[in-house]
Amino acid sequence: MNTIGVNLNDKKEIIKAIHDYSEFSSNQKKIFEVLLSAAVNGICKVTINHIHDKTKVTRATISHTLSYLKENGFIKTEYKGNRFTGCEIVTGKLNEIMLHYVAKKN
Repeated sequence: MNTIGVNLNDKKEIIKAIHDYSEFSSNQKKIFEVLLSAAVNGICKVTINHIHDKTKVTRATISHTLSYLKENGFIKTEYKGNRFTGCEIVTGKLNEIMLHYVAKKN
């Protein structure tokens, strides 16, 4: 697969691509945006409550979305016991999203 070398510091362009990505629901887009916005060097340290405060999406939907993103290779989750404490964003999957976004723009 081609890559475009996603720059995690260019969050505005990645967020535009996420919002354009047809595979995500509107709530999944909001949640992924919060994860990306809070990430430093691809590592995001947030709680479900933080995501809820930013998105107003239910905690159940947030938990379901985190599972979906993990199962589909977009994030690697971190838990302390059974509490979500953050994740690593998988840049290879961001490349895929960006490739779709760039292809649609051209």
